[in-house]
Amino acid sequence: MHPVGPMMIVFSMAATFVSPPSGSPAPLGLRVVPILGIVFGTLNLLGNALAIAKAVFSARVFADSSGSPPEMAATMQAMHEMVAVSMRVAIAEGSAMIAMDLALIALSIVLLQTRSEVARKAAVVWSFAAFAVLVGRALLFELVVMPVATRVVSSMASGMASGPGLGGLDMSTTMGLYARAASYVSLGFMAVFPVVVLVVMTSPAALPSVAER
Repeated sequence: MHPVGPMMIVFSMAATFVSPPSGSPAPLGLRVVPILGIVFGTLNLLGNALAIAKAVFSARVFADSSGSPPEMAATMQAMHEMVAVSMRVAIAEGSAMIAMDLALIALSIVLLQTRSEVARKAAVVWSFAAFAVLVGRALLFELVVMPVATRVVSSMASGMASGPGLGGLDMSTTMGLYARAASYVSLGFMAVFPVVVLVVMTSPAALPSVAER
């Protein structure tokens, strides 16, 4: 299937089932952001559901893996703990993100249909809730995932004659830097849309538009 296929399907659904309000035309932001909310919310919902399924499947496959040599017992124990923790974190994060995705889709449809003041305020609340979820994900990463990942890397590095890592740092520190960079860049990208929603819904152009409804 062509990569734009799913996007076109979602856009078609939005155009078919969402009717714009009558009356004066809404500002461009109030028309574009809800449509993007439906598209991104739907795609993100599917992605989070697949992430949960993948984490559960990976945990089961790893649990069913064969035994390891005695000298690898400590490493395998740490890896089992890492896989179990990753699965629980993926379920917690995915469930929170799916709830936010469903709320975003519903709010976007209401905004397209009514442009009501209640929907605008709800979108602002959603933005702050999205920031809270992202902060929660960062805390889970730092307080739950990273300590276990550090133990896994340290266990793997013990007994290995490995050279220094990035900039002369050890392997554990280097892997931690890479993991943190990847995690926070991802969270930064996910924060872009809540920022856009917050800016558009609190802009002066949005206030008279929703007040007319």
